Formats: sequence, structure tokens, C-alpha cells
Amino acid sequence: MLDLSLTLTSILVRIFSASWLFIVPPPSTPLTERATKTSKRFALLVVHVVCTEVRLMIDTAGDLHGDNSSSNSVIMENEATSRPRRMLPLCFEILEAVIGVLVKMEGGDGIHEDDGFWKSIDSIRLALTETFGAVVAFLVERMEIYQIEENWAILDNPITAFSMRALGTWIAESPTEPTSDFTSAIPLIVAFLNGDRLVSMAEVHAVEFLGPALTNLSCDEAFRIAFVDSGGVQACTKVLSATVSGTLNVSGDVVASIVGVVLNIVVVDAACVKVLKGVFEEVLGTCVSMSRLIESDGWKIGAGNKMVLQAQSITLSVFLVRVLDEVAVRRVLMDGGVMTSWSRALVTFYERWLNEPEVSESDEENVDEVVAVSIRVD
Repeated sequence: MLDLSLTLTSILVRIFSASWLFIVPPPSTPLTERATKTSKRFALLVVHVVCTEVRLMIDTAGDLHGDNSSSNSVIMENEATSRPRRMLPLCFEILEAVIGVLVKMEGGDGIHEDDGFWKSIDSIRLALTETFGAVVAFLVERMEIYQIEENWAILDNPITAFSMRALGTWIAESPTEPTSDFTSAIPLIVAFLNGDRLVSMAEVHAVEFLGPALTNLSCDEAFRIAFVDSGGVQACTKVLSATVSGTLNVSGDVVASIVGVVLNIVVVDAACVKVLKGVFEEVLGTCVSMSRLIESDGWKIGAGNKMVLQAQSITLSVFLVRVLDEVAVRRVLMDGGVMTSWSRALVTFYERWLNEPEVSESDEENVDEVVAVSIRVD
């Protein structure tokens, strides 16, 4: 009965978003106060039940397969793990949707504020924090086993993979300060990205599956350091190179996210660029190739994606030209007319940016912001 209720909740969240859990009626009828209290209690009940189930299921998976022996390290399909394999993705889907709604609410998105409401939100956030603390502990254990055995199946299963993606959403959207416990899960996310394979249960590449896990990893200093130290820049570089070469096919949004991750690192940590000079030299070459490919219409993505991705790749290229030494820049740009074609791509982009009629308002804001950064670069 509980599984049926959770499944129905996930379906409703998918259709109506998690906002329906928190519906606060406008103050237009005498029943408003009672309806408001009911909605708070319902949201609290749903989140606490889901959080409890998540913790129970990952504890079950960890207890069953917590040692380092090769026979037990991979979470195999059996009677004990069939429920976590089936229900954890649904539970995490609910929690990810709730996290997104919390972000909107805390931004003042049409909420009737009162002390009782925010106490409910605090209770929900506390439950999420404790739950993802347990998720981190589980993932750290998975990482320790993976480092010993290097078996992709340790990562590529519904329990581990969906735990990583949900944790990435929490990291990206949570306003709380990162702790050493949370940053200790970053190496596993990087290892998953570095696997350069399809996620078996979703039939998409690991980078596309992780999604929000990559978006803000390079914004916060603690997460950025953990990401860089774990080889995150090298993993991003490999994905970008494979995308430009045509050996990897992912959406323009995902590529833009990866470029954004690397751009954040370059902008705030120039010392990292100098330490990983060879890696960032490859990034520069990849971004230049990407700009030329987009400019020549060799990359068939939507107009909005194309503008945003071109803006980000150009901005990252310009920053790298500033930070890398002259020898490295010459190696990339002074080879076979690359400088000429890249300059043409820059000019063409700015012309299209000024005259593109098909870019949505949100994409135009993104492009404006990135272009403004690139123009300020001296």
C-alpha cells in the first residue's frame, strides 16, 4: 500500500510539479486557515515519509553489500534489493521536485508567508539535510569499494546512480554551507562522469543522467576544490572533446552545463589553470573547435542552445587566452589558420547575437550576461 501511494505521488508530482503539495489557497473564504494548515501537514507528511523510506532503503542496500569482497560489492538484483531498485528512483524524483519548489518559495514566488508556514519549511529542510547526509555516507562507501575493484556496475545501478543525481540536485539548490561529509561524495560523481559510458537503466550518457549534479559543483569553493582535486576538469575536458569530435551525442544544454562548470573554475581560480596547464590548453583547443563548428552550422542544435553555447565557449576561450602562457596559446591558435577561422566565429556570433529573432527571452538574458563578461575581458 505504501509503495502504491509513493508511486501515485511521484506520478502527480511529474504531472503537476511538487507545488501541489504546498498549495496555499488565497485568503478569500473562511476555510482558508483550515485549508492552509491541511496543505502544510500534507507536505510535511509526504516529505517525511519519503525521507524515511529513502534512508531505510539505502541502509538496506549498504548492509547487504557493505564489505569489499567481489561477490558482494555489486548491488545485485535479488529479493532484498528489488524494492530499493524499484522505489528509490521514484522517491528521489519526489525529493528533487520538492527541492525545486523550496527554492522558488524561498525566493518569494507567490507565497502567503506566516510563521507556521516557514516552520513547516524548516522541518522539511531538516529532514532533507539528514536524508542526504545518509545518502552521502552510502555513496562514500560505494566509492571506497569502486576504488578497489574498478567495477562499473558498482556505480551503474539504480540505487547508486539515482542517489548521485539526487545528491547533485541537493548540492546545487541547498543554501546550507558544504561540509566535509558532503564534499567527500564529489569523487564518486567525478568517477561516474569519467566512466564515459551509457547509464544502463536510462540508456543515456552519464553526463546527461547526472544533470544538476554538475551545474553548481564549481561555484562553491569547497565543492570546487574537491571537484578539481578529484579530476573533474579532466573528466569535463574528455566529455567536451568527445562531443566536438562527434563520438558523443548529448544535448546542447548538457554541453553548456559542462562548459559552465569549467568556466567557473577558470574565472575564480586562475592558479588552477596554471597547475593544470596541459589540460586547459586542451580545453582551449576544444572550445575554439566548438566555436568554429557552431559558426559553420556543423552542429545541429536549436537556435537558443546554439547562442548560449557559443557565448559560453567564446567566453571560456577568451579567459583561457588571458590566463595561459603565450607558448600554450600559440600552440592552439597559430596552427593552420585556426586564429582566422576562430576570429570569424567571434565576429559572426556577435552579429547574430544582435539580430537573432528566434532566441527566447531567458536564453537572451543568458547570452547577454555571458557576452558582457567576455567584453569586459581585457
